[in-house]
Amino acid sequence: MRSFNTTGPVNPADHYCIPPLERFDLDEVLMLVRTKKYFVLHAPRQTGKTSALLALRDVPRELSRVAQETLDQDTAWYVGTDGGLDVGRLMSEFQGFFRRHSEHWRNRFEYEEAWPQLLLQAFLHRVVNGGGRIEREYGLGRGRVDLLLVWPRDGRSREWAVECKVVRDGDGLESTVAAGVEQTAGYMDRCAAEAGHLVIFDQRAGRSRGDKVFHRRRRSKSGAEIDVWGM
Repeated sequence: MRSFNTTGPVNPADHYCIPPLERFDLDEVLMLVRTKKYFVLHAPRQTGKTSALLALRDVPRELSRVAQETLDQDTAWYVGTDGGLDVGRLMSEFQGFFRRHSEHWRNRFEYEEAWPQLLLQAFLHRVVNGGGRIEREYGLGRGRVDLLLVWPRDGRSREWAVECKVVRDGDGLESTVAAGVEQTAGYMDRCAAEAGHLVIFDQRAGRSRGDKVFHRRRRSKSGAEIDVWGM
């Protein structure tokens, strides 16, 4: 049974309330995040500011839920005979999957601004179902999404950093890759990850799928080796 709540954030499942995400222009907020702009949520006290921000925090998880439920969850092909995680094979498989099916999946997500990153997260949830986990750090205002793959092995956890960046019309591919390599190296250092992968989603008009697909290794200024995957 729902009730009225006047102390702290509301939960629509438990409390009578206006749906939090309907109280502002969600598409505009996502656009501001993508373009690295700030926004201010201003209203009197006890009018739903915190509830709205908590709902906004959950948007990526909710948007990726459909893909998580419908993607094939077989784990055998990316787990080695020794029980270790083959991250290179996992990323290569996603690259091929994205090339073949990206247009189909684009139409499955309501919010076009974030669909490539969300599809990658859904695909990598195979790791979670296989016994590992994914930790997320959304780079709000920084134009990126950081993911940490964690896989238990021989009594300890092995970790890989994955960073996602989108190239849009007006952006330069090489400058995006160069910046992403340094950001991935920094994320690896913060998390003490053993390896790093940078995923570049090229969404520029007029580019063929073949032009977007590549895999190369780049070295950061600090000497970290980063695998760069173009999609």
